[in-house]
Amino acid sequence: MDEVLLIQECLKGKRKAQGELYRRYAAKMMGVCMRYSRNRDMAHDLLQEGFIKVFTNLNEYSGNGSFEGSIRDYTPFQQARRRWY
Repeated sequence: MDEVLLIQECLKGKRKAQGELYRRYAAKMMGVCMRYSRNRDMAHDLLQEGFIKVFTNLNEYSGNGSFEGSIRDYTPFQQARRRWY
């Protein structure tokens, strides 16, 4: 499923699409969280918080720029990066 259709299906509340979106980006975002957190448990918490924000605010995605970049902009992922610097 292409990214635009996947986002549209997520916005309709389709659990299968939401699971696919999570699977598509979770590993990359976990990498971000692991780089900037103290341990795996903290990274996992940041990942979960981040995806809650992603799904809660998905309707705000304008389609400008990469979706992966937009995911990285959600607060928990930003917090993970800020802890490092």
